[in-house]
Amino acid sequence: MQKILLAVFFMLVTVQASYGAEKEETFPIQIEASAKVAKVEKTGGVEIAIRILNTSDTPQRIGTQICGVPKLVNWITDNKFVQVGGHGCRLNLNLDRPIVLNPGEVYEEICGVGFKWKIKSGPLTFRLGLQPAGYSAAWSNPVTIEILPRPTGYSHP
Repeated sequence: MQKILLAVFFMLVTVQASYGAEKEETFPIQIEASAKVAKVEKTGGVEIAIRILNTSDTPQRIGTQICGVPKLVNWITDNKFVQVGGHGCRLNLNLDRPIVLNPGEVYEEICGVGFKWKIKSGPLTFRLGLQPAGYSAAWSNPVTIEILPRPTGYSHP
């Protein structure tokens, strides 16, 4: 009896694992990113120019505009020392608005990134990406900037 129960248990686990293991499609957009400056101090941030192209044959929702601010709020990064900046609300009365790109359409914005306190001086490479539900992330090209030492006398706030 224990062998039968054990066999049934393993069959259920196998079915559940294969059900959850569906392969996600890559988000069908192309992201180009470029830093506005080549060097930045550890205490600063950098603006990244973003260009998103819908490479599919169907409209793609790339994100949501919130609080009347015309920026995407769902950026991710592949470097643990890089943080994508947020933004404040212009008016809390504005409704969220989906940002949808038609086939071949382009969306552009400037995205601010900052750095965690423990980042080291030297070259830093990272990518920015978007990952809506049901897709694997679409990543930008790698962006490399030079992180300069903190100014003399600077202390952590």
